[in-house]
Amino acid sequence: MSGELQWERIGYLIREARLTRRELLRLVEGVTATSAFAAVAAACGDGSSAERAPLVPTLDESFPYCLPDTTSHVYRPERLTHVGECVSISGIARSAKYNPYDGDSKVLVEPDPQYRHLLAASNNGLLVVEVIPTDEPKVYIPNVGEHATFYGPMVLDRGHDHWVEIHPCWLITTQEIQGQLTPRNTLDVHVDAPEAVPVGQQLHIPVSAESTAFGARRSVSQAHIFIELVSTQGVMLDWAAGSTNTLGNVTLSLVSLVHAADYTLRVFATKGSDTGLIEVPIRITRR
Repeated sequence: MSGELQWERIGYLIREARLTRRELLRLVEGVTATSAFAAVAAACGDGSSAERAPLVPTLDESFPYCLPDTTSHVYRPERLTHVGECVSISGIARSAKYNPYDGDSKVLVEPDPQYRHLLAASNNGLLVVEVIPTDEPKVYIPNVGEHATFYGPMVLDRGHDHWVEIHPCWLITTQEIQGQLTPRNTLDVHVDAPEAVPVGQQLHIPVSAESTAFGARRSVSQAHIFIELVSTQGVMLDWAAGSTNTLGNVTLSLVSLVHAADYTLRVFATKGSDTGLIEVPIRITRR
């Protein structure tokens, strides 16, 4: 099968929500992600290439386009089937909400006409864009009705009928915002976690956040808190998310793992571009 026919088939399978992981891997083998996505557009788009805006806008040379590892803070990335590693899609934000369950900021985007053919039927006309908690301080979240361009890997979410997402979205630009935001390390995070818990026992983790901006400490309400339990190999094994109350406190819970070992608990706090991070050791012991 020629390269053009291969990408025409991928575009058809995406639109019809029939793309399986095995088919995808077989079809895209040996093709780089950026050129692959451009080929999908060329094969499946309407009109001549001269009439369409480029799918992958060129960024300033000082700003890297592809990140080396976009899945390091994504829980169970195997549930996402990658279609393109480095893509950009422009459109109008129709909703933008923080999801307290997983800590992601989810933006639903009505794509510009040249990108609409890339959506699956399960998208119902809206591209799903997910900004993960660890990227939140660096990524501009557009207002509803604002036109923006969204950068990141294009994936199919098997947990949501293979709808098309940009996940994680590591950059959002507008006419006014042309790069990542500059985080401020002004949040002081405190964790009152036990040094060890037995296998199978629930792990309760009280967290508090204080701002150190302007030279005075104050409790931070509605700070987004995201915790990761990480193995010695750096693999995220469990996570929880929530927001602080008016006193700057929140308690998150994890069910401890079935394997006795030493782990690292990473606690991220964000509010706008303000951020803070603390890492503490946790030991899961045998009973």
